[in-house]
Amino acid sequence: MKRLVLVLATLTLAGCPARDESKNKEIPLPPLPPASSFPDDLRSLVLGEKPGGIREVLDVKANARSGDEVVVRGWVQEFVKDRGLFTLVDVSFKRCGPTDCNTPWDYCCAPRADLVKHMLTVKIVGPDRQVLARDVRGLGGADYVKLVVVGELQRDEAGNVTVTAKGFCRDDAGTP
Repeated sequence: MKRLVLVLATLTLAGCPARDESKNKEIPLPPLPPASSFPDDLRSLVLGEKPGGIREVLDVKANARSGDEVVVRGWVQEFVKDRGLFTLVDVSFKRCGPTDCNTPWDYCCAPRADLVKHMLTVKIVGPDRQVLARDVRGLGGADYVKLVVVGELQRDEAGNVTVTAKGFCRDDAGTP
């Protein structure tokens, strides 16, 4: 009888699919590029101190108008590869955890429609006012962290909000 139970247990376990642990393993981020890899004009965007008058993404989206100078804080959701663009998400929006998905920093567990309501785009432009043709992840420690951005807000016809950055820093930078 013991042998029958052991055989049945072995067959039962063998028939069960293995749990897919890959869904619970966070994919590591690539290393940040060294500060020296950024030209001086880009490094000048990094603020030495956190500015005053910081507002959250939802407040800026609801109350700021095109042309307003804003100081906005949010979590970086995405850096656009080879472009001076990234998105900020309001700090009140629940972030994903490592058990929710493999890339929790990009809010992969959140419905896209909800995420967009809490998000704005930040762009870094060159002297020609065109978006830079390089990403800025790593500049001044910029990563998937909370950043504070100073810049000019623009709204398009569809209501999308973009801030053209004049400077930024990590939220954990020194305060004035």
